[in-house]
Amino acid sequence: EIENLFNIMRQLSEEGVSFIFISHKMPELFEICKTYFIMRDGNYVSEGNFSDVVESQITEMMIGHNLAEDSFDNKANSSQEEIMLSVRNFSSELFHDINFDLRKGEILAITGLQGSGREAIADALFGAEKYTGTIKINQKEMKKNAKIIDFMKNGVALVPRMRKERGIFNDLSIYDNMSMAYFNTKLKKLLISNKEEDARFNREKEAMKIKVGNPNNPITSLSGGNQQKVILGRWLEADAGIMLFDNPTQGIDVGAKFEIYHLILELARQGKSVIVFSAEFPEIYKVADRCFVLYKGEIQAELKRSELNEKDVMLYSTGAKKGVNANV
Repeated sequence: EIENLFNIMRQLSEEGVSFIFISHKMPELFEICKTYFIMRDGNYVSEGNFSDVVESQITEMMIGHNLAEDSFDNKANSSQEEIMLSVRNFSSELFHDINFDLRKGEILAITGLQGSGREAIADALFGAEKYTGTIKINQKEMKKNAKIIDFMKNGVALVPRMRKERGIFNDLSIYDNMSMAYFNTKLKKLLISNKEEDARFNREKEAMKIKVGNPNNPITSLSGGNQQKVILGRWLEADAGIMLFDNPTQGIDVGAKFEIYHLILELARQGKSVIVFSAEFPEIYKVADRCFVLYKGEIQAELKRSELNEKDVMLYSTGAKKGVNANV
């Protein structure tokens, strides 16, 4: 579909039609565009010809610093022995017999192509999808009919895919979007304290460098990356210990992506247990301690960080390479 669109654009260009193409996807920009005009934080940065630059130069101008500063090659494993989440015989219509333990401070990646069951597992671990089998959180087994609120109260958080449809409350303020999980899991009073809500917002704004003017404005007034930070802050204020990130950088610019990666790593260093559901290998490699590769709803392979490479992940995810079932 992308190639069809580009062919139409090329044909119209030859007929004299001019285009302004607004994007942060480097391969597409370099394929279809001749000139660039870069903005950052609402300000002009640079302009020129794509033929005169490479992807890393454009990216560095967009995020405002050298990519070497964002190296993830020496990522340290923060995991401890304590098991925070234990899943056994975990199944639904879209995935089968999933078994694993998630340790405190560990970052586990679960990947696979569309239809592999990746998204369904993310939903089921949050009580949003029916499942069979057992889930234990801090050694406590969840009831078979547990709902989303039960998982929330047991310290499970989901930063969902499709942020606009599933993550934010479009008609509510930035304040209320930040506090919603706290209201549902921690608030014991009859009335909401404006002072406490203000404290929660300022705490997370500073911790995650959220760029915002008036927090009484609707959440839709923020950029995608800052909306994602508000969602993350929402769960931190609810004191969630298990963080599920489902396609966490969907629809956000390259600079915000790197900020989200660093936030995920920092959460693990603080002792949070993290599962990242993603189909993007560069994203997985930046944060994961180990990775499960799904194929047709089953774990096809488990790869330790030292074993992670894009070729094997793709071979396992397409079924071209058969692995020993990695249920551990």
